[in-house]
Formats: sequence, structure tokens, C-alpha cells
Amino acid sequence: MSLRIRPIASDYDPGYPAMVEIDDWQALLADSSRAVFDARTLAFAGLLGASMLIPAPSSAAVPETLTAGNPTAAAIANTALAEVKGRAMWRKVASVGTRAYVKGNPDITVPRIPISFGNSMIGVFDMKRARAVTVDIFRAYGVELQTDYPLKREDLAFHVDGYDPERGIGFEIVGGERPPMGFSGRKPGPAPPAHVQLDEDEQKRLMSAVEGKALKLLLVPVDGYPNMDGDQYTPLAAYLRSVLDYLDWLKANGHL
Repeated sequence: MSLRIRPIASDYDPGYPAMVEIDDWQALLADSSRAVFDARTLAFAGLLGASMLIPAPSSAAVPETLTAGNPTAAAIANTALAEVKGRAMWRKVASVGTRAYVKGNPDITVPRIPISFGNSMIGVFDMKRARAVTVDIFRAYGVELQTDYPLKREDLAFHVDGYDPERGIGFEIVGGERPPMGFSGRKPGPAPPAHVQLDEDEQKRLMSAVEGKALKLLLVPVDGYPNMDGDQYTPLAAYLRSVLDYLDWLKANGHL
């Protein structure tokens, strides 16, 4: 008995190889629970897997120790990092780089975590921890922040993460904790109150106020600090670098 394999005629087109923009990765991860092996996802994963071999421009290793012009503030930041050092699975292969976010403010530092088929964004970094540490760091620079401060302007009214009304200095993590994403397929969480999370138009007005020097606020986008597979160390290290740099910048410019 002999077996012969006959090809089956088909006009099936797998759709790859294909080029996918980096901006599409969140959308691919969001629906991956129902289409993990979709050809477009596989092609994208292969593309980014290869890109892991190419270092990002102007990037540096994720810091193990943070330094600043204020040693006490740096010690506070490093203590916070030590508390999450056991959740740093991407630190050794990730890097950090700078990003211009608000005109007139110093560049912020953001993590650059390689994306490959198998890792997933399950939300954003621990904002509660980040806010608490930031308040302590500002205090080390002599700025006593009021948390969840109700800031009211003619064009804007919202609760700032931290604000010193006497000095007119504070910080805001722009955006809120989004529903977990990625391969886990978890259900979305409850939407935050409107006074806590600014909509797109309000974010633009806030950034304009900071750019116009009407407000002295450190602004960072929460989207820039993803929680990849539970790694809290990498995004927190980048975020705290931004906080220290901003306060050193304020001091150098005579605001502290």
C-alpha cells in the first residue's frame, strides 16, 4: 500500500509577512485573547522580536541606583525601588530613554521594554505607590504637597495628584489606571470619577497652562509606564528618574 500526498487547491492568503507600526501593538494585545494565533499578530511578533537586537536610540540601562542633587530625595526613591526589586523581570533586557512631553518642562524618562510574542501589558505601574513616593520626594526638596488637591481655574477644574498652593508647584500623572490588557483577557474595571481622570480636551488645556507657565506641574503620561507581566521595577525606576530630574530643574531655575 502506498500513500500519495496531493496538494489542495486554495486561494488562502495568510497575510504575512507584513509591516505593522509600533503604535498598533496595544490594539494587537487587546484582542489577543481571541486571536492569539492570528497571522497579523504572529507577523508583528516576529518583526518586534528581531527589533530586540537593535538598541533604541539615546537609551540607557534601567538604573539600579538613582542619584539627584538632593541625597535625601534620592535615598527615598531608591528605598521605593528596593521594595519592588523582586518584580523586575524585564529590567535586564529593558532600557530607559528621554521623551519631550510638555514644552518648557524638562524631558521625562520612560521605560523601553522589548515587545515579543509571549509578554503582555496587564495595566500600568502602581500609581498609588508612585504618588506616595513622589509626595515624599517633593517634601525632601522642601515642597509640602496636598494630595488630591481641588485645583480650580477658569478653563479647568480637577483634583491634582499633589499640589502646594502656596508655591504653585505640584505633579499630575496624566490618565488613569486602565483595564488590564493582553493575553489574560480580564474584564474592564470601573471607570474613575470625572474629577480624577481628565478627558482629552482637559488634558490639552492642562498642558497649555503648564507650557504657558501658569502652573508649575510635573506632568507624565501614565501610558508611558506600562506594567508588563507584573514588572513594577522598570516603569517605577523611569518615573522616579523623571521626578528627581524635575525637582533638580526647579531648584536650578530658582523655583525652590
